[in-house]
Amino acid sequence: MKKIIKYSFLIICLSFILYGCSKECEHTYEKTIVESTCATDGYTINTCSLCGDSYNSDIVRAKGHNIVVTKEGHPATCTESGLTDETKCTICNELITEQEKISIKGHSYGSWIEVTAPTTTNTGLIKRVCSNDSNHVEECTLPILDKLNSSYVYVLEPSTCTALGSETYKFSKDGQVFEYEFVVEKIPHVYEEKITAPTCTAEGYTTYTCYCSDSYKDNYVDATGHTYQTEVVNPTCTAEGYTTYTCHCGDSYTGDITKKIPHEYEEKVTAPTCTAEGYTTYTCHCGDTYTDNVTKKIPHEYEEKVTAPTCTLEGYTTYTCYCGDTYKDNYVDATGHSYGHYTATVIPTTETYGLVVQECLNGCGSKNTKEVPPLSNSNYTITSVKPTCTVDGEDTYTCLIDNQEFNFKVIVPKTGHTYVGKITAPTCTEEGYTTYTCHCNDSYIDNKVPSLGHDEVVSEEAISATCLESGKTEKISCSRCEKVIQEATETSPLGHSDKNYNYECDRCEILCGDDIVYISTYEDFVKINENLGGLYQLTADITIANDSWNGLGNSTNPFTGYLYGDGYTISGLNSTSLIYNNCGIINNVILKGASISCATNEDVTMGLLTTLNSGVIKNCKLKGANRITAACSYVIKDAKKSTNYEQNKTYITGGITAINDGSILNCVVEDSFTTIFNNYTEHDFYIAPIFGGFYSGEMATSSMTVYFGIIAGKNNSVIENCNIYAKNVNTFNVSGKLSSNSGYARTFLTAYVATICGSNTGNINSVKVYQEPTMSQSVATSVPDGSNNFDCGILNSLTIVTNNDFKYLISSNSGQISSDSGTTVSGRAGV
Repeated sequence: MKKIIKYSFLIICLSFILYGCSKECEHTYEKTIVESTCATDGYTINTCSLCGDSYNSDIVRAKGHNIVVTKEGHPATCTESGLTDETKCTICNELITEQEKISIKGHSYGSWIEVTAPTTTNTGLIKRVCSNDSNHVEECTLPILDKLNSSYVYVLEPSTCTALGSETYKFSKDGQVFEYEFVVEKIPHVYEEKITAPTCTAEGYTTYTCYCSDSYKDNYVDATGHTYQTEVVNPTCTAEGYTTYTCHCGDSYTGDITKKIPHEYEEKVTAPTCTAEGYTTYTCHCGDTYTDNVTKKIPHEYEEKVTAPTCTLEGYTTYTCYCGDTYKDNYVDATGHSYGHYTATVIPTTETYGLVVQECLNGCGSKNTKEVPPLSNSNYTITSVKPTCTVDGEDTYTCLIDNQEFNFKVIVPKTGHTYVGKITAPTCTEEGYTTYTCHCNDSYIDNKVPSLGHDEVVSEEAISATCLESGKTEKISCSRCEKVIQEATETSPLGHSDKNYNYECDRCEILCGDDIVYISTYEDFVKINENLGGLYQLTADITIANDSWNGLGNSTNPFTGYLYGDGYTISGLNSTSLIYNNCGIINNVILKGASISCATNEDVTMGLLTTLNSGVIKNCKLKGANRITAACSYVIKDAKKSTNYEQNKTYITGGITAINDGSILNCVVEDSFTTIFNNYTEHDFYIAPIFGGFYSGEMATSSMTVYFGIIAGKNNSVIENCNIYAKNVNTFNVSGKLSSNSGYARTFLTAYVATICGSNTGNINSVKVYQEPTMSQSVATSVPDGSNNFDCGILNSLTIVTNNDFKYLISSNSGQISSDSGTTVSGRAGV
């Protein structure tokens, strides 16, 4: 191929020399065939030997792999891992899929079923069967019923004198409850005595009453009889007198009747009038009355009233008595009419007539009327006065009627002002208005508009004072006239406030008090152990010197003070908890890159920030790569035949704390969190064969139960308003080993492991989880080489306990959980 390209290049050069670069090439193509494979197409390359031009043709499609299974796999079981199929192409021999290990399924046990109920003298038995393999059965012995046995929740419902009681034993296993109830006999009545004293008419007695309401009466006493008191009522002129006899019990009767007394009258005289007789009235205080001593009427007494004569009517005198009697006398003749001047009653207009009237001067009301011609009549003489803007004009029309001159005035309306307006706009402090001016210089102000007032805006924002720094009030100005309404003034620092007397500022939650010890070095930090009840504040980052660090406090001497981190970081922790037992307050502490481990055959409780928390942990943070490693091993080297050796260990671990019996508030976990839990069992004792058989049943068993949560391994109290951003990787290694060809090795690991907490019996509120954890599992076995002639075997089991919808968030829950629907973890609502 290289030779073809070399010769083609020489030919192209000669062509340019002989023909020039402008002459078009007459191509002579040579073919090179590229074969197709399983995965790539084949084709022919056509290349001009003169100019080097090329193109592809004759495409042959890829053949495709011919895949066959070269190694068959098998499914996983409860106790053994499986393998996938390995496949290759028979044409190109390419490996298509590698054979991969399938993890052990693990047991999937159903509900526990009661086989035998326990009694007060005998144990009971429950069992459960694996749904993956019915040959896998677990059994659990129920202890003898004893109220002092902590395996049972003992509930006593005491009996009463009317109702039977009960005692109940409750046994819980994996969320199931087995209940056994027994009857408790009634107790005797307990009576209280209540004495009812005898009365005048009723006997006395004692009532015996039990608290259950059962009662009876006894000890009767005879009635005492009546004891009367007397009350005398005297007689009156209308009623008889008597005596009332009354007993204290309310019984009464009357006796000793006395007669009425005579009436006592008062006299009242009524004098006679001209219409009625006089008399005397006699009245007793009891209301009895009568009249007597009648006298005759008196004569009338008249008053005179004179009515004068008129033009048409006669005059007379009227006589009237006060009693209403009346008569007339002394008549006088009428006087006749006497008319005066005319008076205009209807004013004429230019189109209508008017009227003039003359009346009788005697006041009789008689009138003479004449018409007045319209003002347009030529008989009138006219005198005029012109109107102005403010004063009416006037036309006076004059005429004679019966030689009496009449002047009729007609008002010519004033023309009124003709105003021109001028607007004065309002300002912030002065009102607006319009000035109206007439040509006669008359003017007035109208259409007043209130002053706008200042448009107050904040020209400089206020700065709130803090506990330690001064603030400033806002500056307020007018947006129109720029007048400063309120100048900004400096406000003094608020100072710390500790109203709750808990050495913590109510506003900024900063440690405050007169006895604060400031921590700036590791040596200062160690000295906290000298006074675990003091007030401490970090002023610098601290690095733990793990060769000497044993933690603050211990199980019998807890930390009861206040540790305020002020946002400083504590790093380098890799031996034990920062604080073993916290009964005080830990606030605003940042723990970075902590890593603690424990390899022991004892029960273990350990956490990074604290191991035990009965106080308050708030505003704290775990940063960096944090790690907890727990390993348990059990090796039998000097065993005896036909004997079982067993250990059961519990590991409670947590990031913030292992066990929370206090409050964890507003804490954050960032970056990453790694946990590794290892459980290892080895049987290393050789059992010699016996002629005709083997020793069997030699067994080493290690059971490891793990509780872990990034916040707490176990929560029995309050976790609230915490955020978990960390990627959590949990690794579980279960391994068993036989070092000889005999015996058994069994390894069990049960993990209550989740992001927030492994077990919850308390209250979890508004805890947000942003990433799901990764669960990595390894179950390994090791048997010796050789014929394996004797009884031997390995049983390894790993169980990761989850709790329905709270998988990965909470493993086991019997407490209170409040959801925060605003946070999700891979589609599930965060807790």
